[in-house]
Amino acid sequence: MESIMARPLKAFLRLITVLFFSALPLCPAVAGQTPIDSLRKVASQKSDTALINLLNRISHEFRNTDSDSMLAYAQRALALAEKANFKTGIADAYNNLGVHYQNMSDLAKAMEYYTRALKVCDEIGWRRKMISININIGNIFFEQGDIKNSRKYYTDALRVAEELGFKEAQANCIHNLAGCYFMEGKYDSCFMMLKANIGLNLDMGRMEEVAHALGNMGALYGDLKRYDEAKLYMDSAIAMKIKLRDVQGVASSISELGQVYAQKGDYKKAFELFRAALDTANRIKSRNIVMDIYKDMAMAYSLKKDFENAFKYQTMRLELKDSLFTADFSRQIAEMQAKYDSEKKDKELVMKDAELQRQQAESRQNFILLVAFGIGFLLMILLAVIIFRGYREKQKANVQLAEQKAIIEEKNKDITDSINYAQKIQEAILPKENELSAIFGDSFVLFRPRDIVSGDFYWVEQKQDHVLFAAADCTGHGVPGALMSMIGSSKLHEVVNEKNINNPSDVLKELDKQVVQALKQKDGESRDGMDIAFVELSRNGKLLRFSGANRPLYIIRNGELTELPGNKLPIGGHVEGEKQFGHHRFDLLHGDCIYAFSDGYCDQFGGEKGKKLMTKHFKSLLLSIWSLPMKEQMDRLAEGLNRWKGGYEQVDDILVIGIRV
Repeated sequence: MESIMARPLKAFLRLITVLFFSALPLCPAVAGQTPIDSLRKVASQKSDTALINLLNRISHEFRNTDSDSMLAYAQRALALAEKANFKTGIADAYNNLGVHYQNMSDLAKAMEYYTRALKVCDEIGWRRKMISININIGNIFFEQGDIKNSRKYYTDALRVAEELGFKEAQANCIHNLAGCYFMEGKYDSCFMMLKANIGLNLDMGRMEEVAHALGNMGALYGDLKRYDEAKLYMDSAIAMKIKLRDVQGVASSISELGQVYAQKGDYKKAFELFRAALDTANRIKSRNIVMDIYKDMAMAYSLKKDFENAFKYQTMRLELKDSLFTADFSRQIAEMQAKYDSEKKDKELVMKDAELQRQQAESRQNFILLVAFGIGFLLMILLAVIIFRGYREKQKANVQLAEQKAIIEEKNKDITDSINYAQKIQEAILPKENELSAIFGDSFVLFRPRDIVSGDFYWVEQKQDHVLFAAADCTGHGVPGALMSMIGSSKLHEVVNEKNINNPSDVLKELDKQVVQALKQKDGESRDGMDIAFVELSRNGKLLRFSGANRPLYIIRNGELTELPGNKLPIGGHVEGEKQFGHHRFDLLHGDCIYAFSDGYCDQFGGEKGKKLMTKHFKSLLLSIWSLPMKEQMDRLAEGLNRWKGGYEQVDDILVIGIRV
């Protein structure tokens, strides 16, 4: 079994670059445009400082997608900034170059540019920028296993961030200090720091950082053999990274999920995931991620006792690492750090004796040779430890049976905590109440998950001349239903915004294709999916178009209820022939009430005989309250549900959306 300490860099070391363009405001002429559009306009206006700022900003935006473009824009920004003697632009360009070379694993060059950036920031008193540079330098020491210096730079950065009240940077520092706790084996403190990081980032809406922290927690749970929790966190991280288009992060998370399957003994699934991760990393030329995937594959083959392939991938990893790190890297790092410290302290430190340097260089060279010759021996020891641990764990099986009750209780608590975090993530994805009020005016959403998280979800998107909204009921409830709802919400966003499909029937047809493809459904193997009511409403409130998958839409006008039936087809699942979704067109009048809902309200058991509430009762209740303000209607629906339910448990997730035209 892989040692817990075998994954520290992959789980925690992450290049955290915080470029603070708020200190470099853009001119009004380019506000609201994409960086490329703004660049063209500023270039035509010949504003040197604005052009430099934009070049640095574009370089930063390419950090996870196109390393060549990131390098080109940073070099151009540096040339212009040096010509104009624009110090903040110079510091930004140096930092971007450091990020680029760190991504390329050329840590000597990365340290060189970070040191230059730190010196310029120190000269001009740009403390905010020094936070991110200190974090990046801390990352380099972390990768080299120098936890003491790593902690020093992270702590310095956190102190300045707290003094400036800069929460973004506080979250980044807390994340990296969690990595230090991990390296020291302080796992409770590590989990506490990661949860604090997730809370801060959720409050700030930084979903990319939330996704990264979720992946880290999944990797840690995997290393601690808590595989169900590991898969839950990793699936959530991958889904969020796909939505955020973080290709490098997706590749890394898929590889870590493969390692969890390998630890569980599902090697077929593990190597399918490794191959997918490797293909993704090679396409974006991320050699760091490729090196990590090789390491995971070597460990997986070791667990499988296929030592030939384990040695093969470990050798491939070491060869790639040797091509990235030069033999004199440690000497260059030490010299550059000493140079910066000596300049910062007004030359208080003096150069060491030349003969001592020669002896130290010779000693380091001997150490590198010793490490190279010892690698094979260490691999043999590692394999022996793995085999011995497996034998010892079998001997402890009988003793562990007596401890199951306490373990199960602790696991249940941890799972509940994990689901509570999943609830916060789901709440962050759903539209907020004030957003719905701003769009629809007199409206309500009655949303009651059966468990902590829900398989029902609602979705809203504004277009230029119309508003689209949906009420969806996914297969299952609780955690499985919530995961399905994240897939549904993500695919709905992709269909409407990326494929630019707005017609309700066309939206459902394309959504069905996307869900079937995402769940790999064929020949009736899986019927997972969702029922959904999808509505297109004109901005002037006069025209409505509706298409449903096993869900209807109710419209009440002057006390009369009109039902627009949905198609008798689900979204997802295999059926014979091609699915065809039709839609309804309805002319609205002022005061009309529109209701979209899942089946949870009507299917609730209760009453004197313990039967379902049913659609007939639900319609009667709506007809008795339709004239009231929408918020009061929601209260009446909630009260009616509670009266009907009585002492019975809630059987399904409940969602009702009401809108008055």
